[in-house]
Amino acid sequence: MTGFLDKPLLFQSTATSINSFGIGELTNVTELTVTNELNEVPQLVMRYQIVDGDKIFSEIKKDRLILTDGGDGYLRQFFRINKIDNIMNQYIDITATHIIGDLFLTTLKN
Repeated sequence: MTGFLDKPLLFQSTATSINSFGIGELTNVTELTVTNELNEVPQLVMRYQIVDGDKIFSEIKKDRLILTDGGDGYLRQFFRINKIDNIMNQYIDITATHIIGDLFLTTLKN
């Protein structure tokens, strides 16, 4: 796998490999932005259009993973869905945090 992805992919929350298409392609993305600020966990914000007959729409759930590119040198990155907002029954807005953020909630024990 080289180069940019054509479309973001949706994966189960426990996925560990990018060697498949996961649950499937997120075909109705109308906007997608990945921000990566200094000393912050990268964040994805995406708008997804609700279209009749879209089988993957019902699979978009909190804690699932989105695999997408964040720019040159930042290819095939996993983001965990944190929030899904319905916008006038036509779109959903999805906010997701890079999986590196999962480590911030992990407690290490001796």
